[in-house]
Amino acid sequence: AAAPTDEARLRALGDEGIPIALVCDSTNALKDGESPSEDQVAATLDALIAESPHRVAITTFASNVGRVISVARAAHKAGRQVVMSGRALHRITTIARELGMLEGIPPFLDQDAFRTLPRNQQGQYAGFYTSPAAQGAAYAPGYPAAGYPQTGTVERPMTIDDVIMRTGITLAVAFATGALTVYFHLYSWALPALIVGLVTSLIIIFKRTPSAPLVLLYSAAEGILLGAITGLFEMLYPGIAFQAILGTFGVFAAMLVVYKTGAVRVTPRLTKWIIGATVGVVVVMLADLVIHLFGGDLGIRDGGPVAIIFSLLVIGIASFNLLLDFDQAENMIRAGMPAKWAWYAAFGLMVTLVWLYLEILRLLSYFQRSN
Repeated sequence: AAAPTDEARLRALGDEGIPIALVCDSTNALKDGESPSEDQVAATLDALIAESPHRVAITTFASNVGRVISVARAAHKAGRQVVMSGRALHRITTIARELGMLEGIPPFLDQDAFRTLPRNQQGQYAGFYTSPAAQGAAYAPGYPAAGYPQTGTVERPMTIDDVIMRTGITLAVAFATGALTVYFHLYSWALPALIVGLVTSLIIIFKRTPSAPLVLLYSAAEGILLGAITGLFEMLYPGIAFQAILGTFGVFAAMLVVYKTGAVRVTPRLTKWIIGATVGVVVVMLADLVIHLFGGDLGIRDGGPVAIIFSLLVIGIASFNLLLDFDQAENMIRAGMPAKWAWYAAFGLMVTLVWLYLEILRLLSYFQRSN
């Protein structure tokens, strides 16, 4: 073991007015020789990251901002994304960016953003874009991720305008089919539409590839289903459809403002809470359905005080799911994913809006019933 620091000797030298050099500790400080400079490390990182056909995992001290910068620059040259893992690393890089130390370096992805990226053919997450990396070309978003078949063409990266346009189209299709269902009294189409919408949504979710025809088919099916349900509610409670539509888009606008202003940040912990709450209410609703089949009742759908509280809870959970949809779309844009993935983002928003609308419609029926 090394001898302990002679503090008395250092103190005596200071008392004599002799300048004391800054002494710091480091890993491998007791080994002979010199550590390579950061420039040498950066050159090695450039080669390793550019030449590797797979993901590259790099560990470093969170406080080593210089190493983080070297990794980020090497990744940028190779056309790859950088995923951060670790609270300390997130905190320090955030401070470094605020101080201007990461100027010119693209934003890093966190682990949750990484999980939203498409899977490649080997079942791994494709978080790094490598299509002109072998030639050392500059970062070019929109290239197919590693492991995807190459088409020979470069796809335009996704933008917020793409998400808005695709979402608007899906909503327009749903509104049109819903309005036609009400106008022609096609209420008997509700069950087939429910089956088509369920099957289509499962294909989109598990296939995890953007498909405009599938998303539009889902929207049309959901429009027919919502139109049939809305038509029946409108006959019982005139004016309820307009109130439900207004309430749904009011909640949508409010949650968009909440998200864009950062009033509520989508953190990994919040994401887990939202997903857990969503699974919880779905389980309760399924249990209530099963109990109903045997003549029982949990009291969550009878229009009473418990039912009203439960509907408000579900509306709140659905509203927070919108935050996850907004965050997913923003992470896709930040990752430079191809424009066609805007259809997938639009699908996620459509699913949440359908759920939110149905629950608001149900809640309004409780109030109408009591009046």
